Amino acid sequence: MRLRNSFVLFVAAPLFAGPVFSYHVMGDDAGSWPAVLASIGLVKDAGAGAGIVVAPQRTVAPVEEWKQRVERGAILVVEGQSRLAAGFGFKPSGKAHFIARSVVDVHAPKLRVIWEKPLDMEPFTLPAEARVFATERWSHQPLIAGFRSGEGAVLWVAAPPGPRGYERFPFIPQALADLGFEAPFRSRRLWAFF
Repeated sequence: MRLRNSFVLFVAAPLFAGPVFSYHVMGDDAGSWPAVLASIGLVKDAGAGAGIVVAPQRTVAPVEEWKQRVERGAILVVEGQSRLAAGFGFKPSGKAHFIARSVVDVHAPKLRVIWEKPLDMEPFTLPAEARVFATERWSHQPLIAGFRSGEGAVLWVAAPPGPRGYERFPFIPQALADLGFEAPFRSRRLWAFF
């Protein structure tokens, strides 16, 4: 009798489950984005219903379609320079390049994030409504910015997050939360010791 009740509970549980929190990375090379997004409890989804969609550099996607999807609640992460990023107002400025080697993030401004391998980067202009989350320490150029649009949001990162997902921008999950993303698991009473 005990096994039978457990089986019924196990089979019925998916019927009462809450929303599925998922992500999708466009293109063939997901890079370290799966590590970043899985770290906050998201699951991979190849379908059109993913809550967070990442468009790596040079991704080709229809801008107007994505503007509508963002308005309806999708969170779009655009990386670097692309037609899609430009469609949302993140455009190369044409000014002289700078070397990005150290990051100041609004979530922990005193934490020194120093990149093992500096990058030669082009400065970007941002849309007026964008909030800057991270800048290069010495040049003060924006490296992460985003804005809410309708029910969704757009997050722009100047470069990929790094081979393991946290080397360049360790506070991507916090920036997503600032733009309205709610993690599938959270607690106000949890203590964690590492």
